[in-house]
Amino acid sequence: MKGWQANRIIDRIRKTDVIYYCLLMVAVLDFLLIVFENRIDFVVNAWSLIPTVLFFGIAIVKTKTKTTKQLLILGSIMVLWFLIVQLIHQQQGLKVRPIGVFSSVYLLALPFASIAKDGESCKGLKLYMGFFFAGLIVILVLAGLLVIDQVPFFLKSDVFLYNSGISIMVHPSQLGGLLVAGIGFAFTAFSITKRMQIKVALVIMIILMFIVLALTKCNAAIWMAYLVSAGCVFVLINKGGYIRFIAGVMAAIIIIVVAFLINQLVFVWHWDMYKEKAETPSSQYHQIKVDEKQADRSLPDMFHQTVAGIGSICANRERYKAMQPVVARKASTSVSLLSTAKSLSAFQRQLWALPTLNGRIPIWISFLENISQNKTVLLFGLDYSMYTLESININHPHTHNSWLEALSALGVPGFLMIFGITTISIWHVIAILFGKCYEAWKKCVALLVVGLFGVGFMEPHLFLGGHFLPGGNNLHPMDFSFFLCLGHMIEWRRLNTEHKKTIK
Repeated sequence: MKGWQANRIIDRIRKTDVIYYCLLMVAVLDFLLIVFENRIDFVVNAWSLIPTVLFFGIAIVKTKTKTTKQLLILGSIMVLWFLIVQLIHQQQGLKVRPIGVFSSVYLLALPFASIAKDGESCKGLKLYMGFFFAGLIVILVLAGLLVIDQVPFFLKSDVFLYNSGISIMVHPSQLGGLLVAGIGFAFTAFSITKRMQIKVALVIMIILMFIVLALTKCNAAIWMAYLVSAGCVFVLINKGGYIRFIAGVMAAIIIIVVAFLINQLVFVWHWDMYKEKAETPSSQYHQIKVDEKQADRSLPDMFHQTVAGIGSICANRERYKAMQPVVARKASTSVSLLSTAKSLSAFQRQLWALPTLNGRIPIWISFLENISQNKTVLLFGLDYSMYTLESININHPHTHNSWLEALSALGVPGFLMIFGITTISIWHVIAILFGKCYEAWKKCVALLVVGLFGVGFMEPHLFLGGHFLPGGNNLHPMDFSFFLCLGHMIEWRRLNTEHKKTIK
């Protein structure tokens, strides 16, 4: 009997298309990246190129549909421009970004559903979801060990609570993005499965992810988690009729209220635990991590000449200081900031930072004003936006915006292509969310994409393969999830169009 089952497994493996093994390899790498982050960052950057090249070669041979050709052309143009920009950066003596993680999202994740004809079975999407869940389970276990103060000694430098949030292998803002994707995937799996045990386990996992997300204090991720959760609950309940519609709206409101209360309770617990500690603020924590990794880096003269030509740095520096809110100032103000925040709830803190989006708007304005004055930078970009920001005395490692980060890395041509992808994504999200012919779980995937868009608006995690800082901090799983879901949405709409033509 066991031998017969083993033969069935072997036969299934033999019949499985090679392109699924390409996705499997990336899924394993992303699982390892979630669990080990910077310890395995260089491995993911290098090894993700192997399944990407193999997949792309097979895709060229198997290409048949118009949609497949369009996606492959789009991905090829993006990677080609990326290579051109990196060659120019190399000639200028700038830091070169890894090609593996970038190419994997445009040449593997985006066209996968169309190449593999995965629109109906969605085996590839489910496969990747499984490994994503496995990584998040490890994160949740580490969070539990942290709460009970039982973190292994060899992980204490990577798993800890501090004044600005929780760090579990990655910075709180990066962890927030992963959790938003995890919550979206959990609701998707909940709507697909019919087993009650799995549904209960997924509900528990969603609650735990909300608790850890509240500890990150990443406002953008928290609000997007509210939106994704409420939207998913609504589409799961609203299946036609006024009664179900009203029930869906009420359930969505209840979900937001419950999530909000969880956020408040966790905030109070965290504040009571650390109110006597004025530890390193989030922005300085970022800089310390970067400085540790870049201590031996000497910037070439060519780079300094490029940055020097960006514009009137001194004038913008003074203007930035005048615009910069208290919450984003230097670490020396952390004690007064803590005393001010002592009387504020989590919700009040979020409203307090809302006018400048927690200090992001001044960063965006100053970055755009400086980068717009150099035609070379506008055309080909720079290696990492952190060096542009440092040149104007902004103590942040990135622009806190995925589109501006793409502009910094790829110049205006790359930014325009990213803007086109954004437009395509919004079009397909709207079509699926408001289309009556799409199942609830597909709408959950569309809402996941919306959530990642929201996080990407406040953080630099999308469009560049997840690699946005030199020497590590790779958030490839979030970026890969976004493009894999987008590719499946495109394939679902293509199948729906063909089905309508068949009926006519």
